[in-house]
Amino acid sequence: RIFHDKIRTRAINTNEGTQCLIDNCLKDTSDEMLARLPNFKHIKRNIQRQRKKKDLSQGPQEKTFTMIPKILTITLRKDTFLQFDSGPGDNRLVIFASVEQLKLLEDTKEILIDGTFKITPLIFAQLYTTHGVYRNDLFPLIFALLRDKQQQSYKRSIKELCHLCPAWFPKSNMVDFEKVAISAFEEEINTITNSVKISGCFFDLQRSILGKVQVSNAFVQLR
Repeated sequence: RIFHDKIRTRAINTNEGTQCLIDNCLKDTSDEMLARLPNFKHIKRNIQRQRKKKDLSQGPQEKTFTMIPKILTITLRKDTFLQFDSGPGDNRLVIFASVEQLKLLEDTKEILIDGTFKITPLIFAQLYTTHGVYRNDLFPLIFALLRDKQQQSYKRSIKELCHLCPAWFPKSNMVDFEKVAISAFEEEINTITNSVKISGCFFDLQRSILGKVQVSNAFVQLR
């Protein structure tokens, strides 16, 4: 009963993919409850049925879309979730966060920022997520949809974030190992704090080096 209630609530109130929704609902589920669950094909059909009833809006297909459905702009508690939308255009920027997440960001001195691509709507290039370390735990705090991976877009998102959180003064920032992203944070955040330590993710560096090696003669020579 509890599991089915979770499924129904998330199906109606989120835009998660079907498998992602199921995975989230399975967290902290006991072995006994798992053994009593119906076939997963039935669960997936139930999710689709619930969404058809609710008619949850699909993601935008055109960059000129004018309105974000209200259900996607608020939290389950009916608080504001859409914090910034630059409006229709080639350089559209959309930022999501709850009021609690913004307050937590201002209290956070160590942040980690990562770009995600697979779950991003087709008209955007990436979902840029800001995580904060608070009381030794890592929390997702800011979700920004960017149209490209240009330095100007990164700088613009930082400026809007600083506007939303005027008391935000991070001391340490780890970002994707991209030169344009690192440069953007160095220019924008250092202008405000003059003391932030910015570093690139080592995993991304390894992946970048491997990619360069694989497309060069060095890969053949190493083999």
